[in-house]
Amino acid sequence: MMLSLTAHNFPEGMAVAISALDDQRLGFVVMFAIAVHNIPEGIAISVPVLSATGSRWKALNMTLLSGMAEPLGAAVALLLTHTAGAPSEHAMNNL
Repeated sequence: MMLSLTAHNFPEGMAVAISALDDQRLGFVVMFAIAVHNIPEGIAISVPVLSATGSRWKALNMTLLSGMAEPLGAAVALLLTHTAGAPSEHAMNNL
């Protein structure tokens, strides 16, 4: 579960970064929506880890590690747009 949600979080970070590049308000809305939906994702990781290990520390660390894929995805998106140039209006409209 942790691996699949970590893989799922990476493109979410990219989506936040790209939408914020187009419009800061849109970026905030996307960030807020993703943050709210990350609450049950964190629970989906932490509860089984806590149940299996009895360690709150391990549950917290596993959840944190999974969530760190989002800022990494955002950084990669920003690096790619910096390297390749900002996306065109046409490209943003076709997302």
